[in-house]
Amino acid sequence: MAKGKETKITSAQMLEQVMVVEKRLEGVWEKLESYRMEAEHLEEYVGLLKKLHESHLSLEMDANGVRDSEDGEGDCKPVIKARQGKWNTNLYERVLREYGEPMHLTDLLDASLKKGLVQTGTAKPKDQLRVSLQSSAKFRNLGGNMWWIEGVPAPGEEADSEGERLVA
Repeated sequence: MAKGKETKITSAQMLEQVMVVEKRLEGVWEKLESYRMEAEHLEEYVGLLKKLHESHLSLEMDANGVRDSEDGEGDCKPVIKARQGKWNTNLYERVLREYGEPMHLTDLLDASLKKGLVQTGTAKPKDQLRVSLQSSAKFRNLGGNMWWIEGVPAPGEEADSEGERLVA
């Protein structure tokens, strides 16, 4: 046996130490239970948020032609799909405004496809786009299948004092 000072612990002291450790252990178990309950609530909340997100995407898709990106990164991209014979023309107006001048129907469709703004979903997307643009009050055909935004002077056109194009 090693030489040194021996510490004698009485039975009462040992019992007191056991009670202290048990009390600390009980506190740990309570914290663990609290964390477990919090984790369950958070998991439930995450599930509800995911359902809400899916519902929101469905509503956006139905109302605005918007879908979640295919790469799963969550970046929402507008999508134009044929719905009751018409496409969402707001996105084509955006492409024309970004381009800054009238575009041929084919170029307008190609630019929209390259930007990932449209999914055609139809065998003849140019015909569908032409019908949508013709039936929309937002666009006008300048001739030669060149399209521009109604009410906005095309480059080279005269405008009135309020910036509206002058109708000949």
